[in-house]
Amino acid sequence: MSAPTVRWAALAIAGLLVVASITLAISRLISQPIGLASEPVAAGRQLAPRTTSAQPGRTAPAVTVLPPTTATAPATTVAPPSGDNHPHDDGGTRPQGSGDGDADADD
Repeated sequence: MSAPTVRWAALAIAGLLVVASITLAISRLISQPIGLASEPVAAGRQLAPRTTSAQPGRTAPAVTVLPPTTATAPATTVAPPSGDNHPHDDGGTRPQGSGDGDADADD
């Protein structure tokens, strides 16, 4: 075999090795458990607030719960359409550019 052929074959094998190593590294990275999926089911018990027994003579502070307020926009009135929503067809008696119905400056 000639030298260029051997070089191309070596580059091809090196490229395959690089692709294989990147693929292996990515698959290992993706398969690692992260977040809550890696925790056992009992781990959530540590997150819950502890229950305490009521101490005699103490009462819980009074909490006033107010209903949520929502801001509403004032009602707006929209005028009904005039009934003539089509360009005027008067047989061409109007001058050019006067009220052609395309909602521009000449209407």
